[in-house]
Amino acid sequence: QKTPASGHANPWRILVDHDEQAIPIFADAQTADWVLHLSLGQTFRYPAAAGGHIAFRLSGLLRDSIFQNALLISEEDLRRYFSTQFGYAYFLIETAPGAPLDTIAHRLEAVLGERYGFTVRPTIEVLAQYHRVENLYLQTFQMLGAFGLMLGASGLAVVLLRNVYERRAELALLRAFGYTAWMVTSLILIENGILVILGLGIGMIAASISVSPYLYMVGTLWAPAKQLIILLAFLVLIGLAAGSAAVIRVLRLPLLAILRREYC
Repeated sequence: QKTPASGHANPWRILVDHDEQAIPIFADAQTADWVLHLSLGQTFRYPAAAGGHIAFRLSGLLRDSIFQNALLISEEDLRRYFSTQFGYAYFLIETAPGAPLDTIAHRLEAVLGERYGFTVRPTIEVLAQYHRVENLYLQTFQMLGAFGLMLGASGLAVVLLRNVYERRAELALLRAFGYTAWMVTSLILIENGILVILGLGIGMIAASISVSPYLYMVGTLWAPAKQLIILLAFLVLIGLAAGSAAVIRVLRLPLLAILRREYC
């Protein structure tokens, strides 16, 4: 929960202790950002049922709450300015630690469900429903990122293969001077490895700068770091495998024919 400096020991008192200029409201942070387009402390006007407009001030933000797409005001202000609203839409039920939640839910629905249409939903289920759309977007971008990664890895392999193939004369000359196949392969792998690691390092620095606000908000680095390490190791293996395949292909070419064509 995030609220402005108010002098209240209990932040919820902000909804009750206020002047008549603007009614304080609390909202979920995502609702404030994407629906209201408001920051903490800003005000907006809403048409009143009796005519005119009512001024509201965003006085508190709730992070990852069950009140998404909802605005929280005091009951007194609700009765005063929205007198046409009556009854209660839903209730918040707090259970004792270790209480059988399923049994309580079934009992409440059995007693109140037939007469009032009362249904019980755990808060974790409500949050999961709110996150479903967000997770769908994340999965979509992850799929697009995976396709981009595959395309980039394929392009990296093609570039490395072409680079080694264009240097076949140089490699053939090294073999003529007595370099073994293992020595030539090691040279190419070290060279390609340095290029791949250098490119990945530059990309990591740029990506770290771009995602640093998110990492600061989450407060942990180990969970995304594991996936990043696996991804980087996969890219390094692709670069080394492409270089090895190119070297093996070049070393199988006729050595004398290459030297005659290039130097004679």
